[in-house]
This record gives sequence, structure tokens and C-alpha cells, in this order.
Amino acid sequence: MKTTNIKKIKSLIILIAFFSLPGFAKAQLAIINSQKVLASMKEFAKIDTLVAKETATYQIDYNKKQQALNQLIVTADSLNKIDQKSEATTKAITKAQTADKELKSYAEQANKKIADYKQLLSKPYTDRVMTAIKTVAARGKFMQVLDSSSANLLYINPLSDITDQVIKELKMK
Repeated sequence: MKTTNIKKIKSLIILIAFFSLPGFAKAQLAIINSQKVLASMKEFAKIDTLVAKETATYQIDYNKKQQALNQLIVTADSLNKIDQKSEATTKAITKAQTADKELKSYAEQANKKIADYKQLLSKPYTDRVMTAIKTVAARGKFMQVLDSSSANLLYINPLSDITDQVIKELKMK
């Protein structure tokens, strides 16, 4: 029992010593609201518009394929009600299942293409944002930067928020 308490006290002393080191005291944490930063850039609104147009194009094709699938399902269902074991029923069901798989595949491919398109359009601007964040963080000697829009933070000291500084940095370039 006494050795456990002695070990705990030694561990506590080591932790206190570690946290008192000069380098550790300087390791500061900064907070940024990336949504506010991105909203300050007009370029991102243009990207959203372009992506919405591209999405609408895929949506039209998807709707056509969905309508064709629905018709195949109705046909297969009707044939199934008449004769479950007929060759025509089996073919209609297989055709509907194939169309369903193709529709799902089309949706996956379309979503991937849209995500890739958005990333391609966004990359130069996200690179600029990251450069601005790194510049402001280095200037303020911050070791880490957290995004308050994606993290559940219980308390944020306003002095650690560098959002406005990053926006100013972006506007200077």
C-alpha cells in the first residue's frame, strides 16, 4: 500500500517537473473558426455554385435512370403476380435487379466525381488558407491550432482565437 502511494507521489512530481519546463510553458494552443474564414472568401461561394450546377447535371441523369428502374419494378411485380415461376417473370426480376445495381453504381460514381471536382476547385484556396493559418500561428508562437467549428470545445479564451487575424492575412495576399 505504501509503495503505491510513493509511486503515485513520484509520478506526480515528475509530471509537475515536466509541465514546468520552459519549452512546455511556451506551447500554446490557438483556436480558429474555419467556417468563418471560408465564408470570408468569395471564391468559395463561386465554387459552391459550380458544384451545384455539376450536381444538377448528374441529378437529371439519375432521375431518368430511377424512372426506368421504377418501370422495370412495376413490370416485374405485375408478371410476378400473374406467374411467379415463368421465365418472363425471372427475366424481368433479373433486369430490375441489374438496373438497381447500375443505379447505385452510377450514384456512387457521380458522388465521387462531384467530390473530386469540388476538391480540385477548392485546393488552391484551401492551400492559401493553410498558409495563412501557419503564418499567423508562427507569428503568435502557437504550437497547435484547433478548429472550433468542428471540435466540441467547452471553453474558448477569446485571446486564443486567431480567426480574424487569419482573415486579415488572407486579405493582404
